Amino acid sequence: MEVRISGTHFPLETLGPGRRLGVWFQGCSLACAGCMSRHTWAARGGTSRHVDELLELWREALDGGAEGLTVSGGEPLQQPDALAELLAGAVGLRNARTGRGPEGGRAPADLLVYTGYEPAEWTERQERALAGADAVVTGRFRVAEPTRLVWRGSANQRIRPRTALGA
Repeated sequence: MEVRISGTHFPLETLGPGRRLGVWFQGCSLACAGCMSRHTWAARGGTSRHVDELLELWREALDGGAEGLTVSGGEPLQQPDALAELLAGAVGLRNARTGRGPEGGRAPADLLVYTGYEPAEWTERQERALAGADAVVTGRFRVAEPTRLVWRGSANQRIRPRTALGA
């Protein structure tokens, strides 16, 4: 499946705990005032990549010691099918790794998604897209509500664990 992305980066040491692979989806119609990622707003911007290419980057990041995957944007929920495929594949690769659990002395890599949408706004398709996420940071960025809360851009945003690992 094709996905429009703005970019990727490894190692990313923000937007979640530890060393992470960051994937920024392209396209966001929410257009939050003060957003630092305006370059990700245009739906036709960025580049088209196949989800399998992103999963290969995830495999390489895991081999390089990644402790997590962060998907941001843009707005990942505006490409729900691609997000669902990426997260499902990322879970599969993570779970196939040996020595990543407690017996290997290391917790499994977590999957974190940032979205400007609140859960009450999610369609069924968007909710299904998040099935593989361990945690989701929700809420539109509000420049008038600064925060020192970790991994959030404004005080209204919430980290919502979806699995024990996300908690």
